[in-house]
Amino acid sequence: RSLCDWSSDVCSSDLKAMSEAAATAKSESESRLSGTDWSQVPSAELKGSQAPGSAEEKIRRAIEAIRAYNEGKELGQMYRLSEANVRYLSGSRHGTIKAYFAAYPEVADYDKGYGFSVQHDRGKRPIAEVIDW
Repeated sequence: RSLCDWSSDVCSSDLKAMSEAAATAKSESESRLSGTDWSQVPSAELKGSQAPGSAEEKIRRAIEAIRAYNEGKELGQMYRLSEANVRYLSGSRHGTIKAYFAAYPEVADYDKGYGFSVQHDRGKRPIAEVIDW
């Protein structure tokens, strides 16, 4: 090792202090957001949040965005209200979305009401390029 090259030297105590500071900041952020009424959080802030409880509101907004986009469109222009499309828009985990759909069966019934098949969105632009919330 060169005596002139100190750029790669990091003390283990520095790493520990940095790790503890990051953990404290995350904990403070999460505790600040616990009990948050996610329906009142601006979309830009919500999209970047990984805080507990934010996923359900992200999913809800993604569903509402798909419904709003589809309103008044011809069937061929509409997007399915599927778990995959909600995942693309919300960024939420598949299991969380699956549980949401199970808790709200009327969401799954939306596609049935229009007669959408699993092939319905083939050949369309990716939903996240077309719909934003």
